[in-house]
Amino acid sequence: MLKLAPDNRVRRYELTVLTPGDFTSTEQKKVLDSLKELIKKLGGKVEKEFDWGKKELAYMIKKQGKRYTEAFYTHLVISLKSDQAPKLDKQILLINDVIRHLLVLASDEKPTKLGTKEGSSQK
Repeated sequence: MLKLAPDNRVRRYELTVLTPGDFTSTEQKKVLDSLKELIKKLGGKVEKEFDWGKKELAYMIKKQGKRYTEAFYTHLVISLKSDQAPKLDKQILLINDVIRHLLVLASDEKPTKLGTKEGSSQK
């Protein structure tokens, strides 16, 4: 059987987390602090943090017997060894106060303006 060498490169990831819309700022901070501590424990580092605010969900989400129609969105850019990313993903699932999350590999491409091609000039 072919065994692949473990990939221990430090890579950039984007993590978007949804917390309940009825949380106070203190409760939300507590959840985010525990999340940052988890990232640090796994050898990662939070590079940037963006608070996208409270938004209405496109559909109702049920978790732990509760129904959520609003959530606070927080977006983090993190650095983490690639072999630790699946562990982080599984650990976030165990945090009851996180309604949903999405962990993706960050694109290193520079974003372009909507509707324009990179390199073309806009008049």
